[in-house]
Amino acid sequence: ANKNRALKADDPFHKRCLGVLCDAKDPHGDDLLNARPAPIEQVHFINFTKRVSPKCRETVRLCFWLEKEVDCKSIFSSVITNEGACCSFNHFPMKSVFNHMPYEDLLKDRRPYNAEKWAVETGFSPNATNETIPWRLIGSGLTIMLKTDVDNYFCSSTNSAGFKISIADPLELPLGEGLITILPGFKIEIAISPLIKDARTSLTHDTTAASRWCHFSNERKLKLYKSYTLLNCLM
Repeated sequence: ANKNRALKADDPFHKRCLGVLCDAKDPHGDDLLNARPAPIEQVHFINFTKRVSPKCRETVRLCFWLEKEVDCKSIFSSVITNEGACCSFNHFPMKSVFNHMPYEDLLKDRRPYNAEKWAVETGFSPNATNETIPWRLIGSGLTIMLKTDVDNYFCSSTNSAGFKISIADPLELPLGEGLITILPGFKIEIAISPLIKDARTSLTHDTTAASRWCHFSNERKLKLYKSYTLLNCLM
């Protein structure tokens, strides 16, 4: 959370939100956990999280995609996760992730790209182009430069400053598991080697979900998410 934005007003409601967002003792001496006895409406918490979190345009300062310099605002968007706001790349707009978006204005995606009707099981449509999300990553590569504003850190989910990278399905929200940590002042290169497991198409016709111990996307509908995945199901 950004210290300047968070401490702009000594508001009890802000302290309650920080207690949820930081889930820790304020390094400046106040016990934030004792400041959140009452529940917080989700719309207010989302709005507060977006307001105090570092903005993507302030954090992601330089971007190269497909060996060309691009406007970072055109390829990154802000999403709300269990660890606060996250600058997301190659992720579907929230309207393509959720069945119902009561706070669409707060979660609106302003990237100038169209989202492809894509799923893990079916892949891309025959008319898909390279300009639709999700972008093909084979033979490409993303290079970014991040700015760390350590003086304005208010709280962090780890004991150090820096950034955390999460690699997730474009139809899932990135969660705080299996994160890659980047410390300020360091350069890091990350290679992604996916493991692809294909199911025989005959499984959808010749077997039942009970016998194969899994469901296909068209067999289960979730209340919150449009795409049926293990992580979305657990959410």
